[in-house]
Amino acid sequence: MIAAQDEEMTIASKALYEKNQDKYARIWAQAHEDFLAEERMLVNRVKDAESKAKQAESKAEQAESKAEHLRALLIANNIDPDSTL
Repeated sequence: MIAAQDEEMTIASKALYEKNQDKYARIWAQAHEDFLAEERMLVNRVKDAESKAKQAESKAEQAESKAEHLRALLIANNIDPDSTL
């Protein structure tokens, strides 16, 4: 009688363990997918920020070039570029 109960308990314990193991595996897999999605999102944000920084740098260089050109025009027309107009 006791041996039969022990066997039933062992079978029930194994079934419960397998059921929970599958449940935890699914939870872990979902958490891993969520982590990878978050990582991809952050990588994309960094790439976007780098791209915007390069665009801003390019615009700053263009503005500097235009300022130098205007300064040269003022000097060519005998106007002091440092004076207030």
